[in-house]
Amino acid sequence: MDGTSKTRSLRFRGLAFPGVEVLPGAVRRAMRAGEYDEALIAAALRHARTDDSVLIVGGGPGHIAGVLAARLGVPRVTVTEPDPRLAAMIRGMAEENGLPRIALRPGLVAGAPGQTRLSAPKDPFGAVPGSAEDGPEVPLLGMAALERDHAPTLLIASPREAESLAMAESPFPGLRAAILCLTPDRDGPAGTDAALAAMAAAGLTYAPRHSAGALLVFRREA
Repeated sequence: MDGTSKTRSLRFRGLAFPGVEVLPGAVRRAMRAGEYDEALIAAALRHARTDDSVLIVGGGPGHIAGVLAARLGVPRVTVTEPDPRLAAMIRGMAEENGLPRIALRPGLVAGAPGQTRLSAPKDPFGAVPGSAEDGPEVPLLGMAALERDHAPTLLIASPREAESLAMAESPFPGLRAAILCLTPDRDGPAGTDAALAAMAAAGLTYAPRHSAGALLVFRREA
């Protein structure tokens, strides 16, 4: 099974999501109930504009990309996702719902392009770079190339630690806003510090009124 099978599918936020058998049961139940990742979806809808070029780092099942492309009509939504199972879900979701404006970039965001192996846990959200010989080999996506090719104006990131470290090396000259979901178990202290440093270097200011818990919003002051 490559993650694209339609033997199990569900609808979430008016969109069809095929291949959901790769998701943990708790995630499937939350999506069926329409209650998955509500805070991040609300923040994305609040801060995205119809003329944005959105870069989503860590796309998960593709729910944020799908909502922005289908509901707001955002013309350019680029999604990175290192786990091949989740990347296949994003591809299937975009095809099933007729959303060609979603551009999938499978791989792990890094300082420079290359290849790496991921760990292969049962939960695809837990996959991290490692040396496991049985893990999938995935591309490393150079952050500078992503910026050059997609010129993001809005960044939405649920980064792994290595991706946060790569973000800290990038100036993000065109960003007007960013939404980060940072959790210690995934990012680690070094990753969290790096992500915050990246926002400061990009000239974005923390917006506490729009942030809550692990969900942090940053905006460029007028």
